[in-house]
Amino acid sequence: GGRVQELGLDNQPISAEAAAHREKFRFRCRAQPCGTEFCASCAAMPYHAGFTCQGYIAYKASRQCRFCGTAVPPTSRMFLQPGEESNKKKCVAVLRARMVEFRKNDNAERLSKVCEATQLVGEVCEESECQRRLLAGCSRLLACAHVCKGVRDEGTCLGCLRCPAP
Repeated sequence: GGRVQELGLDNQPISAEAAAHREKFRFRCRAQPCGTEFCASCAAMPYHAGFTCQGYIAYKASRQCRFCGTAVPPTSRMFLQPGEESNKKKCVAVLRARMVEFRKNDNAERLSKVCEATQLVGEVCEESECQRRLLAGCSRLLACAHVCKGVRDEGTCLGCLRCPAP
């Protein structure tokens, strides 16, 4: 059998640099029942598996796929680029990529607001499994402007999972 490749927090193979960092800086509290892993260099808890401290800071600042954790580049088709907010054609392309329902007769300002409100829907990488999960999920906008987290085409949307219950 082949050797199993270890994956980091982003579900990517751990680089030689990240493995060397782990060997030098990852520590585990021996107090029972604690066992917390932490980085002796930057004090991150739990330890940032698969990253150096600088790489982890960059990863945390990026958008991550909501399904697998991989960093989603800011140039992804899922996001409007700076200056595109008032471009109706760009807004429509982004909303279609996100599988978000919208009214075709909405103006660019309304579509831009829908793009902004559904930004979390766009945090999906291009991996086929993640795209499949995006297709299966409901992407209707609720009255509170959050996206439904239910199943696509179900009769009634779930209540908002982010807003406090009334």
